[in-house]
Amino acid sequence: MGVFPYKSIACSSLIALGCLLHVSIPAAYAQNDTATVSLPDQLLFKHLSVDEGLSQPTVNAIVSDKQGFVWIATEDGLNRYDGNEFRIFRHDAQDSTSISHSVVYALAEDTVTGNLWIGTSGGLNYYNHATEQFGLVPLNIDPGTYASLDVDYARNRIWIAYGLGGISYYDIKTGTLRTMDHPGLREIMAWSIKVRGDKVYIGTLGHGLKIYDIAHDAVATYDATTKPSVDNEIRTLYADKDCLWLGTRDEGLQRFGYNETTVQSNTFNLGTRSRGIWSLAMDKDGQVWVGTDGAGLVVYSPRTGAFRNFTRSETDSHSLNDNTLRAVYIPPVGGAWIGTYDGGLNYYAALPLRFRLFEQTIGNGTLPKHPSITAFAEEKTGRIWIGTADGLSYLEHGQVHPFGRLFSTGYTEVVLALCTDRYGGVWVGLYRQGLIYIDKNRHVTRYRNDPQDATSLSENSAWTIAEDSLGYVWVGTDNGLNRFDPATRKFLNFRQNPGGNMKPLYEINRTVRALQVMADGTLWVGIFGELMRYSYKTDQVARFPVIVDGDKEIRDVRVISLCEDLHHRLWVGTYGDGLCTFDKTTQKFTIISERENLPNNFVLAIQPGSGNDMWMSTNAGLSHYDTQNRIFLKFDENYGVQGNTFKRNASLRLRNGDLMFGGTNGFNIFTPITLTPDFYDLNIALTDFRIFDKSIQPGDRLLPKSITALDKITLPYNDSRSITFRFSALHFVSPSQIKYEYKLENLLNTWQKAGSDHTVTFTSLQPGTFRFVLRASFNEQTWGPEKVIEIVIQPPWYKTTPARIALAAFLALSTVVFFRLRTNALIRQKQKLESRVREQSKEIKDQNDELAAQNEELTQRHEEMASQREEIAAQNEILTETQRQMAELNRGLERLVQERTQSLDNTIRQLNKTIYELDAFVYSASHDLIAPLKSVMGLINLSRQVNPGDEENTRYLDYMEASIKKLDDVIKSMIQFSRNSNAELITERVNLREAVEEIINDLRYMKEFDKIGFSIVVDPAAVVMTDAQRLKIIVTNLVSNAIKYADPTKTQKEVKIQFENGNTSWKLYVSDNGIGIDKKYLSRVFEMFYRATERSQGSGLGLYIVKETVDRLKGEIFVDSEKGKWTRFELIFPAGV
Repeated sequence: MGVFPYKSIACSSLIALGCLLHVSIPAAYAQNDTATVSLPDQLLFKHLSVDEGLSQPTVNAIVSDKQGFVWIATEDGLNRYDGNEFRIFRHDAQDSTSISHSVVYALAEDTVTGNLWIGTSGGLNYYNHATEQFGLVPLNIDPGTYASLDVDYARNRIWIAYGLGGISYYDIKTGTLRTMDHPGLREIMAWSIKVRGDKVYIGTLGHGLKIYDIAHDAVATYDATTKPSVDNEIRTLYADKDCLWLGTRDEGLQRFGYNETTVQSNTFNLGTRSRGIWSLAMDKDGQVWVGTDGAGLVVYSPRTGAFRNFTRSETDSHSLNDNTLRAVYIPPVGGAWIGTYDGGLNYYAALPLRFRLFEQTIGNGTLPKHPSITAFAEEKTGRIWIGTADGLSYLEHGQVHPFGRLFSTGYTEVVLALCTDRYGGVWVGLYRQGLIYIDKNRHVTRYRNDPQDATSLSENSAWTIAEDSLGYVWVGTDNGLNRFDPATRKFLNFRQNPGGNMKPLYEINRTVRALQVMADGTLWVGIFGELMRYSYKTDQVARFPVIVDGDKEIRDVRVISLCEDLHHRLWVGTYGDGLCTFDKTTQKFTIISERENLPNNFVLAIQPGSGNDMWMSTNAGLSHYDTQNRIFLKFDENYGVQGNTFKRNASLRLRNGDLMFGGTNGFNIFTPITLTPDFYDLNIALTDFRIFDKSIQPGDRLLPKSITALDKITLPYNDSRSITFRFSALHFVSPSQIKYEYKLENLLNTWQKAGSDHTVTFTSLQPGTFRFVLRASFNEQTWGPEKVIEIVIQPPWYKTTPARIALAAFLALSTVVFFRLRTNALIRQKQKLESRVREQSKEIKDQNDELAAQNEELTQRHEEMASQREEIAAQNEILTETQRQMAELNRGLERLVQERTQSLDNTIRQLNKTIYELDAFVYSASHDLIAPLKSVMGLINLSRQVNPGDEENTRYLDYMEASIKKLDDVIKSMIQFSRNSNAELITERVNLREAVEEIINDLRYMKEFDKIGFSIVVDPAAVVMTDAQRLKIIVTNLVSNAIKYADPTKTQKEVKIQFENGNTSWKLYVSDNGIGIDKKYLSRVFEMFYRATERSQGSGLGLYIVKETVDRLKGEIFVDSEKGKWTRFELIFPAGV
């Protein structure tokens, strides 16, 4: 159990830097009167509240048990936290073993019984870890009364202070409760209680400090009127080995000597903020942690008198999230748990490695506006230059200052690279804005690409900068490498076509993203596609387009970061191909990728740590690499790292050995230390056991006690078909990073990955004994101790030893009984057979006599059969002749059938020809009639214009127009019928919505069209496979019928077209609220020339054509209607048509 996966084997020094990106010290950091409190200036808190599963955000008490679980008392339940999830215990009126009240005030664990003691609004409870049940010690108190607890180990007692209820103690051994009735303890508001030796210290509200002497049954009182005097209002007490600490309601912290002669007070100079105290704790260094009532956390060193104050800060996401601290708890393993009034839990892990976090500050106009950190450089003076995505800043004396704009134009100043030189200046590489040089006097010079000047910068994006041992400044751009000569202030690049052995360096016309000048003067150049090396000693350039490591290789390597470690090895970070090292002694590369547990193959920046360790940022966050053991460890936001997203080459090793890494949320500074695996940090505890995903509670027939306390579990065969274990490594800093492996010995004997999921399920386990083994790791390379539980699956009843013995006995007995029964049966059978033989012998004699008589009779019958055979022979001759005549008759019938078949074939061909000619005639006649009809319609319209006032003439013209329109409908129906019969089926993708809208648009000139409301319930993206022309015939007929037969009596006339799509078919519904069709006519509406209504205006062909067309599309059509109300047609088509 613990909070950090690695142990320090080198002392970590405090980072002597100032506050977080602030000009003045903010509330997020410690405010001190001296610098001798042994804590970092910045405490990084992890927040756990309702969103993370805590039952309620007001935390009154915290304690950890011997297994490592953390228990949290809230105003709505008791919580148990295992690092992954909270388990909540609330009062259940139907369960006598539940906690007596959900409002919990106090917690204590006694080491004698191992029980957890809980003070609630409903009395004193104790929790049995083995049974996971609560017991109640009834207290004669009013509901809602506050309770404070302390364990008296010398007497096996639990002392309870509960407001106006006074003081009581519970004898654990005898199970008896005694209320103290001493006059000095009557009518007091007892708020807190501590036991030390023979004395019980009671903090009251209004009556100061009460000290009850157990041996002499005496009470002493200290308050504002006594000497020494203490405050009258005491909220909390903490007893250490030297003194008693008193947390008062309004007067800060008071130190009370056990000799009862001295009192020392301290209000910590918190100004106007509250001096009230809710809680007290002490760390291993003897420092008092003070939880205040609105002023945050105060850590006070009694040895030096120094203090630090940590409060909530809007600009620091890792600060306290509430300033009212109701509970402060320092667990034995270190760190601190802090319960707040309204923010839930705050957890501080006292890590050996401390990341100092610099975040973007809100509302401070003097600070960088952009949080992304892109580059660092350090001057000899200690000033650290910081490049951001929106300008340049510098860190000095613990404060970050903006440098100001580098040039007056309005371009965004995106800093890509920084480099300090031997002259005290700093080079600034910008994105598309060239190169800036700031000399030691802060004069700014700008260098840009000039197409007319070959000695200018080759391109305006300066990605990387390095100064070599000769004072030349090398600059990598998107268009190759440049060398700047400070003496001439000119650049040398490919445009000048330089000669000599260095020529390959200048011939690069690709992006150069990384440069590294080694201690021996060697220059390494990282390019997108190649790695190059130039040695000043040999004046030779070596090129590495392919990096080879045994059977591994990287082609077209894209280098984005380079670094020299403390042993002068080169480290190469690539863009997607992992990490490489180059040993100049062996002249060989080593490739390290995700296969070798590198967290991510995009290595953005690399820096040497201490000893053989390396640090690197990747797309998966910040990682430490132990080169000796080849172990990676990742650090995330839970450790104080700025985030998981870092920027290319945004790293720096300072002169004092500290490291800096920057990303999208700010940057970190930390002192690297040597880390070694801590195998005992990940002790796994089982947290739940389930059968068929139902949690099994302790005391159940399958679980005799809590799964957390078991090392063996026995299950009947029928209950082993699906069992689930939940578990946790009880790690609280970054539990999401923990990986688990398991095996089930005797079935799965190799390690199985469980990933980060803390659940394993087994199904259909066969009878036998298995060992379920769990282990946990941060990096899947080094593992914590194994957790083992034995699982015994009992065989089904018929496979048990008693069942087998009973079966064997039954079989033996059955065999004996069967043998005896069979023997007796055989004896009886023998007797029966002997008797039967005698009877059959007599019968055989009688049968022989009878056979002799029958033989004479058979002889006579044989003679008769001979005579009958002669008659049969004569009849056979007659039958043969008859068969010959039948065969001749059959041949005649076959000829007749063949002749009639030929005649039918001729008739069919003639009918097909007639049908074809009739279709051709119908088609031709239909088209030939269209033009005359249109001419007649034209004459009718002309006649209307000539005699517009002649009513009788108009009436006759209306009759004529109606007749012509009916004839036109018949012609159109004939054309549709002809097309459906003769045209080939052409299947294509049809946008159904567009097709329906086009059909309705074509019908817009129909009479009464404007009075119809159309509803098209078809998705605009709906596409079907069908014959577009036939679909148009179908929908046109159905919609035009709906328009024709609209109900004139209805004010709202509606036509609705609706589409439904399915896996194997699609449907189209056409419905209206017209005059409807009588139910008795529905079965005949698809017949040719049939008219279903008296108002029918058509020829009776429309629905017949619709039915024929639907059949051609292999579809189905159904109609339903209610006369006078509505009609609905349902069309169903297969999806592939």
